[in-house]
Amino acid sequence: MTIKNTKLIGIGFLVVLSLIFIISPFLFKKSGVTIVSISPDSVCNEVLLPGSIITKIDETIIKTPDDFYSVIDDLEGRINFIINGGPRVCEIGSNEKIDVKIMGPEKKGIKFGVDINGGKEFVLESEDVSGSLVVLKNRFDSYALKNTEIKSISEKSFSITFNSNDEYKVEKLLEPGIASVKFMKNIEIKNNTGKFLLNDNTYDVKINNDTLGFNGGNYKINDEFLLNGINVKIYNITENYTSFFLDVFDGEDVKEVLTADQNSRVFQNQGQYVYVLNIIISEEAGKRFSKITNNQPSVINPQGEDYLQDPLVVFIDDNIVTSMPILNSDSGKEITQLVIWGVENKKEQSDEKLIMLITCLKSGRLPDVEIVERKDVEPENKGLLNLSVYFVDGIAALSCVYSFVRFKKTKIVGIVLSVFIIESLLFLGVVSSHVFAFILVVFCCISSFTNKQSNRWIKWITVGLMFLISFATVVNKLVVNKYILFGVMIGFSVSMIQLTLLNEGIVKAKDEKFSNYIWKSSLVLSVILTIVFFLQDYRNISIASTIITMIGLTLTKPEYTRLVKKLKGS
Repeated sequence: MTIKNTKLIGIGFLVVLSLIFIISPFLFKKSGVTIVSISPDSVCNEVLLPGSIITKIDETIIKTPDDFYSVIDDLEGRINFIINGGPRVCEIGSNEKIDVKIMGPEKKGIKFGVDINGGKEFVLESEDVSGSLVVLKNRFDSYALKNTEIKSISEKSFSITFNSNDEYKVEKLLEPGIASVKFMKNIEIKNNTGKFLLNDNTYDVKINNDTLGFNGGNYKINDEFLLNGINVKIYNITENYTSFFLDVFDGEDVKEVLTADQNSRVFQNQGQYVYVLNIIISEEAGKRFSKITNNQPSVINPQGEDYLQDPLVVFIDDNIVTSMPILNSDSGKEITQLVIWGVENKKEQSDEKLIMLITCLKSGRLPDVEIVERKDVEPENKGLLNLSVYFVDGIAALSCVYSFVRFKKTKIVGIVLSVFIIESLLFLGVVSSHVFAFILVVFCCISSFTNKQSNRWIKWITVGLMFLISFATVVNKLVVNKYILFGVMIGFSVSMIQLTLLNEGIVKAKDEKFSNYIWKSSLVLSVILTIVFFLQDYRNISIASTIITMIGLTLTKPEYTRLVKKLKGS
């Protein structure tokens, strides 16, 4: 099999793959709702856990949030759920209600921006608008909410415009996001007394009903006090055990969040998913860790590992995210780096917790904000979508007419039409999936160097610049907005010009010379698009134009030249 035939088969494979990514979201729609959070006062909180997917309540199939909310208010008695694919049962009393926040299944495939598809807007008030904007922009970047616009309205108010499907994420990111790490100290109580150990000092603990006598003071659950420079909070008081939380550090003590390479990742281990995050903490935090963990009792686990008896617990906004055992070998040390990790049953849950930790630790605490208004946003540029479709159709039609005039062969017109269809499908595949974007970019780069070309340095620079720009689609999935559509129209205009030059070269038997013109002009275009790429507001114009140009330059136009020359000579 020749390289030429292999490339044609490769293009066919890419077209089929793009169709799969474009069509599959419509054929394989996920149903059910995912629990985002649950109120402590909600009934069934032992069954309805954050991250769980509900697909059925009694005889009602749950496909969307509307299905869920339409049935939960009237639930009473023994209720059957299908959660995470399995049956669960909960008893609901006459005055009890389910109080949870949910989200529908995340939509895959092509996503449209607020300006094309509409969305929602929150108007918020804050005493520190500038600080709120900085924190929220960092958080939205961490969550890859690229289709979100934040703008100041006045000294005490600002607005957030976003895609309707991202409402739950935006609300989640509007929480304070106060991260803290505490040492959970559990004390065994016998005859209403126990021993509390901190930094080689032992303190007597006495229990009288729900009151705890400690170091000359009397305390109840949730009371806090300072002990040897460490803030201590009483978490629980029972006849057999009493639990304390000792503050090790908070978000202000985090000097750096290490997110590169193996420092931040999710991996599978024995059927579960482990998330790992490395952070650098302050010298003061290291000293507190040393003081709190020094000489604490340890236990040997079944694997023979020596850990402290009590764990470190990670909180965000007073909600426990994960708890981690501490190696006995680390106790009493003034550490500067800490590995935060946890285990979840589903990869999505591990991904969510990891990104939440990264977001809150990097952005810091959000100043107090209040949503004062919620409203729907009408699309401003919906007509531009139709205009871009008509524009591409017009470009394709003009190219077909021109090719027929030059060659007088209907088969060549069919090839021209195929070029535009293939380029359109491959571009739609890119905006449907960043996985396909990666495959396409790699294939284009490999393909470009299988074509014979005298000016190899031009090819290297052109393809290198295009790879730099188009790789953005691999990192973050494109959202179709007005800038993408402008880029599409520019890209297909370039495609028409390339076809015109190739046709002239074939007619005049100077196709190699005209091909060199195309590569040189593409180099100039790539330089311009690279400059535009670094202009944040217009980046998507550069990305869309580059992808379409790269597809034509490396895939469709070389094959077009080969096939047309073959037909012309027949």
